[in-house]
Amino acid sequence: MNVGHQIRALRLKNKMTLQQVGDVFGITRSAVGSWERGDTRPDQDKLSRLAKLFGTTLDYLLNGNPASSSIETSPHLPVHRKLGLPLIDIGEAAKWREKMTEEEKERCVIERIPCPFAHSPDAFITIVPGQSMYDPTGSKSYSQGDFIAVDPAHTAASGSMVLVHKENTGETLFRQLLVENDKRMIQALNKKWPDGIEQLKDEDTIIGVIIGKWVPE
Repeated sequence: MNVGHQIRALRLKNKMTLQQVGDVFGITRSAVGSWERGDTRPDQDKLSRLAKLFGTTLDYLLNGNPASSSIETSPHLPVHRKLGLPLIDIGEAAKWREKMTEEEKERCVIERIPCPFAHSPDAFITIVPGQSMYDPTGSKSYSQGDFIAVDPAHTAASGSMVLVHKENTGETLFRQLLVENDKRMIQALNKKWPDGIEQLKDEDTIIGVIIGKWVPE
């Protein structure tokens, strides 16, 4: 079975349409169809992303080796993309897992977006609300309106980009986590942001770690 046949078989197995796969890569459904027919071939980066999208390995995608058909992810981070990740308002993020029923959650979902990254079933997407994390001079920068994928199952380490719920104000903030001598602090990437570095209280909650972003056109 060639690569095109593998892509088609895995797409159908994952119950995804040509358009859904195309949306992940920002290409047309016809371009994905061209891959499947063997008229064109994805480059190496797209092949790796296809393997992650379909929950398999690059070796299986290229060679069809059954021994390597399962993606190598943490047992706590299964790939879950039956309908795509829910896009929710950042204000709903704190209560998304703890206090809402499944019916209440669905009412908060703006839309569902396919995610190319390995993630847990609790992951979701939200929209960057302001310019506090905007730093075009740094290695990472997030503009107002960017889509960010958030995964509560990822371990938050020093340097991670996280969503934090402040218990005393009820705010949900998008910040970088800093950990030093068991003290948890957060900071904005925007060097002109007035808050600077802020220490978290014990009751403040890290909702999840940002695992990727989209820039809408």
